[in-house]
Amino acid sequence: MHLKRNLTLSLVIVLLLTAAVYGGTAAQSDSGDPAVVITFFWREGCSHCAAEKPFLQELITQYPQIDLRAYEVYDSQANLDYLFGLGEAMNFETSGVPVTVIGDQAWVGFSDEIGAEIAAAVSACSSDVCADPADKYGLDTSGTVQSLEAPQETESASSPIVWALAVVALVLVAYGVGSLLRKRGAKPARKRH
Repeated sequence: MHLKRNLTLSLVIVLLLTAAVYGGTAAQSDSGDPAVVITFFWREGCSHCAAEKPFLQELITQYPQIDLRAYEVYDSQANLDYLFGLGEAMNFETSGVPVTVIGDQAWVGFSDEIGAEIAAAVSACSSDVCADPADKYGLDTSGTVQSLEAPQETESASSPIVWALAVVALVLVAYGVGSLLRKRGAKPARKRH
């Protein structure tokens, strides 16, 4: 009875700690800021596109609510059609890449000055909603293929806590199994008559 109570209490503690860690992590990742959609058209081999990619990834680390939607236009006719459709709807030049769209603004090319303007637009959109321009202009993106992923963190901020909880859980399980084995070993042996 004592062993069963200890195991139950240990299990409840581990579950509560796990819930607290994952609940805290979820609360940190959902800041409540409105999503900022960045639509980025690029081409393999484009030096300005290559310069903008790390800039955008750094921007994502500063503003986790960014939803980067990147489209490579050389290998995908649907992505190129989306670029031309968006350019027509928003009235911007579509003769070159990179093209970056945030809200009602579009930038063709990339430089430090354009980067500063993009960062300012993201900051402004952090308090307002800057939604997907395809939705706003009613453009069909069903055939498009997004070609860049947002940078993934290689290690979660709660990783050390999760590892500590795993170690505690293993120790508690080992303690419970050890107690169970000791209890079984302590039983008097049956005498055979």
